[in-house]
Amino acid sequence: MSNMTVIIRTAPSTCGSCGAETTIVSSLLLAGAKNDAECAVADFSEYPALIGDVNRAVSDMKDVGEIKPRFSKTLAQVYMSNGCFHCDALFGQHFEIHARYDEREAARLDVLISGEWAEIFQRLLAAEDGHLFHF
Repeated sequence: MSNMTVIIRTAPSTCGSCGAETTIVSSLLLAGAKNDAECAVADFSEYPALIGDVNRAVSDMKDVGEIKPRFSKTLAQVYMSNGCFHCDALFGQHFEIHARYDEREAARLDVLISGEWAEIFQRLLAAEDGHLFHF
């Protein structure tokens, strides 16, 4: 089995609920030896243990809200999402896309391509649009 690097990118944003400045995980790049898969936080909705790894990797960073399952009134469903560091309000996918203009690499995880990491990587590579979660 080989390793893969998970590049975690963050971006500053303003919370739509409380108005505070917060930082979100704007995108992730799963970089294997031969293939890469770029994805969003919502793509991890079926993989909460993997998001635990991501949360731990950014836990020491200033103003980064927790990634966890939250209920979206707009979509009428629960999905993995960013939250405001200050009030924990859901930070929807629409706002994540716009935040990518200001994103920067914040952390790297080196993981073994096995178990759930292998599964999500293969599913992302096979996905027609490169995503697992669809709105």
